[in-house]
Amino acid sequence: MKIKDIINSGEERTLFDISVNGEKDFADSKWYGEFNCQFKNLTTLEGGPSEIFGNFKIAGNDLKSLKGSPRKIRGCYDVSNNQLKNLEGVTPDIGSYFSCSNNNKDITSLKNIHK
Repeated sequence: MKIKDIINSGEERTLFDISVNGEKDFADSKWYGEFNCQFKNLTTLEGGPSEIFGNFKIAGNDLKSLKGSPRKIRGCYDVSNNQLKNLEGVTPDIGSYFSCSNNNKDITSLKNIHK
């Protein structure tokens, strides 16, 4: 499932402050406030906002990759309890903490995590 599919479904609108910008296609957009999309069966981050001015919580999904991750996150970035095999695609521009606990046991490298 994609981020925009959840947002466009209408039933999950309470998770997002859509009144801030009224957008339904979030690619290359800025998000002000917490972006909470936990436990929603996400399989990709493609099509999501490019900048988050708040927390980005996407724990408990089916993500195997962080490709499509926002370029900037001003709060915490929580990708715990997914199926990640590596951390490729994570932004180096995180304002608070990064949590990736309880993912695939095969994560063996932090290559390209921060340069």
